[in-house]
Amino acid sequence: MDLEELRKLIDKYPKMEIFEALIAGIVIGTTSLSAALIFRFMAEASSSLTTTYQKIDFYNFLLKSNLGKAKELISLSKANKTVVVKKSSFYRQDYPCKLCKHPVPDMEIQYLETCADLFHPKCLKAYIEIMIDKQIFPLACPECHSEIIERDISKRIDTEYFQKHQKTGILIAMGEQLRVLECKNCGTQLEVDTNNTKRIGCPKCRVSYCLNCLLEFHDNQTCDEFKKNVPNRKKCPGCSEMVLIKKKGIQVCKCNVQFCSECLNYAINCKCSSLKENKFM
Repeated sequence: MDLEELRKLIDKYPKMEIFEALIAGIVIGTTSLSAALIFRFMAEASSSLTTTYQKIDFYNFLLKSNLGKAKELISLSKANKTVVVKKSSFYRQDYPCKLCKHPVPDMEIQYLETCADLFHPKCLKAYIEIMIDKQIFPLACPECHSEIIERDISKRIDTEYFQKHQKTGILIAMGEQLRVLECKNCGTQLEVDTNNTKRIGCPKCRVSYCLNCLLEFHDNQTCDEFKKNVPNRKKCPGCSEMVLIKKKGIQVCKCNVQFCSECLNYAINCKCSSLKENKFM
């Protein structure tokens, strides 16, 4: 970024002070996040952080490239919640993962380049893999829905998954009438010609699937009707995967989100205290 670009960004955000702009300029050189995103954070801080101490901590987070924590500080201030600033402990404060809702220790924090939402590494990896298995393209942040760039995807999953993701993108770009699915029962790869618009059967285990919702085939019901009544399955609040419920209680989805099979809240917010944990992997 040259001085002319910096000047234009300062002009775009008139509330910015010279000191704030200088800090933003320094941070831009140490992070891969876009300059516009950093300046937006700075502008929000100018209007929403009311005390000098809050701003000082915001600046320190930025200078340490902890942009996710800086964003959380702004959000707390906007919600009129008290922000306690203690030099001895504030930097060790944990913030919740946007997928599993459990605290993320400082040393484990990961956030995407196009936003500053925080995740556990294993939660973000599992979420990306599930979206790739569902042939979702492009991928988006589960919290703010900003697009996840290819560089972010490639460094969090193995080569096989990334190639699968790229293949989906190529097929969509070319307008191919072919999808490659995997049988949920036995793992056999199924090639789907969408000239057959309703169902596909696995040649190995003989299970049939609906090509629209990818659940068990349901000839006499719409997909929405079937999802409401599908036996022993509940939607994960994190990734929307339909999770098989073997026993009532706290379930653990493949994306690492823990949720209650009864109230469908995240486990951390569940009030059904008598239920025991059941893991689904």
